[in-house]
Amino acid sequence: MTFPLVIVDLEATCWPASEREQTVEEMEVIEIGAVKVDRCGQLLDEFTTFVRPKDNQHLSDFCQTLTGISQADVDAAPDYPAAISIFDRWLGDVDGWAWASWGRYDLRQLLSEKTRHEVKPSLLSIPYINLKRPWRKSTR
Repeated sequence: MTFPLVIVDLEATCWPASEREQTVEEMEVIEIGAVKVDRCGQLLDEFTTFVRPKDNQHLSDFCQTLTGISQADVDAAPDYPAAISIFDRWLGDVDGWAWASWGRYDLRQLLSEKTRHEVKPSLLSIPYINLKRPWRKSTR
């Protein structure tokens, strides 16, 4: 790794597969979790916030069980635009940084939310790394 990273993990609304389609267009972010790590992988800072969904305001029992996020957590949370504003303040100046996630889901979900809310997180302005790729190369 030649630059510091912001590693992101999103949680989103979800339902049993038998009940409802689960595409990033249908799902909504309900938690943003992130850490900043330096070039050696040492933890610099961490961030988390719940997010109140716009269209799917009632979490399914399935989602609450899967994520451990309660209805009360999202009811008391900022909406997505406010949560992104808080997140961007935490990020600060990320010039020279990259961001990463395990698989492309988080990237796809942020792009979907950008369309839904017309809010672009500053993360989308820096390089993205799918951590599964270097992991696969290193473990064959």
